[in-house]
Amino acid sequence: MHRMTSTKVSIGLVLSLLVLSIAAPLGAEASTMNVTLYPSSNTAQIVAVTQITMALTYPANSPLSTQFSGYSNKVSYSSTVQRAEGAYTAFESDLKDRNGGISVQNMSVSMTMNAVGNGTALVVTKDMSITAWVKGVFAVVNGTVRADMGWRSFAVKGPMYAMMNGHEMDINDVGDSFMAPLGDKSFGMDMVMGAFGGDWLWKAATVNYSSLDSPLSTWTKTYNSAANTTTFSKTINTQFLLSSSVSMNGQNYSMQVTYDPQATITTQGYAQVQGSNSLAIYNAAPGQDYGSWAIDIAGIVVAAGVIWGLIALRRRTKKAILQHA
Repeated sequence: MHRMTSTKVSIGLVLSLLVLSIAAPLGAEASTMNVTLYPSSNTAQIVAVTQITMALTYPANSPLSTQFSGYSNKVSYSSTVQRAEGAYTAFESDLKDRNGGISVQNMSVSMTMNAVGNGTALVVTKDMSITAWVKGVFAVVNGTVRADMGWRSFAVKGPMYAMMNGHEMDINDVGDSFMAPLGDKSFGMDMVMGAFGGDWLWKAATVNYSSLDSPLSTWTKTYNSAANTTTFSKTINTQFLLSSSVSMNGQNYSMQVTYDPQATITTQGYAQVQGSNSLAIYNAAPGQDYGSWAIDIAGIVVAAGVIWGLIALRRRTKKAILQHA
């Protein structure tokens, strides 16, 4: 995470952000990563809802004040991301870096960027939902189903290009997200952002759940006996993806990008934490019927071994017949 030393922002600028928050709430929603595990089908669903707030403050008598005073615009995009697209490969690559056996089966994205400005501040909120189905999360260890959740704190670095409403765009970096709803008002913004540090600021990633890397033993565990599901949840305080402030001609400008990450991991059956990143999953809670999923998934492995054994036996039998023909 990049940060620059911030200078004090005047009370007037803070009040401006509070006024803007009526139209574009600052931190009103959380970036939520929900994972649902399905041991019986060896699949998992990821629904990552990213809510990012990007706030730029500027002096009341600056050119930006004239440019964005009274400005309001919202843009929305959606797409079923194809395997060949950059967003798909970047997302899968980051997951694989954390769990080499995982693979993305399909992926869809929808997002909305909303910009609201007044005489002293411009606030852009980004709401993006990534829905993906993955395989390769589960393994059988000593007859018990284990789910490797080391990938839960994924943070995709670099661009994620996808065709959104017929146009290719980067759905990850701050720069494209900030500029998307500005339309013809974006003139000169590259120069302004350059004053805050330029390229690194534009490329700060918004698909970022790295703060959820705390051991699963520190997450809150809830078992729903009626539904026979176990849920682990975690909430993190407001995070700064970046915070930067500069002084130009004796006047202060600031840029902050914030989000409130939280997550839930829900699985069928009863789960217990193993180590920092793994869950042992049973068919039911203690005292009830254990182990059917372990038998099912292990049975797949056993069945595969039996099939290959039968094939090998058939080949040997056929060879023996031919030799004695």
